[in-house]
Amino acid sequence: MEHRCTPRTVSNVDVIILKQGMPVGVGKIVNGNRWGVYVLSEFRHLETEQQISLEVIHMRAERFIQKSIKIEALVIHTNNQGFGLEIDIESTEQADLFLQMLSNSISNQEWSEPRIRKLANA
Repeated sequence: MEHRCTPRTVSNVDVIILKQGMPVGVGKIVNGNRWGVYVLSEFRHLETEQQISLEVIHMRAERFIQKSIKIEALVIHTNNQGFGLEIDIESTEQADLFLQMLSNSISNQEWSEPRIRKLANA
């Protein structure tokens, strides 16, 4: 049974996993809050208490707007589907943007086709 002090927001946000500033994998934040996230990913080369960074990417389908923020994180646990992270967000503004990205995330089905059309026309 979980005993969290704050609830997690269900989301569907794409992330790039960075080790020592270099991209090493991709994933999706499926739930999170101001202090932690769970990331679904096929990337398995992480150890508990390892420091990593996430580049959080948020796409808005109707306007093709992309926002991204970089967040430092500590690996808390791993399993076959992904990993849980404790995140360290430096400023209140960045934390507010991150929480907005989590709560306003949209599913792949809603934005993948318009995004593909835009990329094809570029």
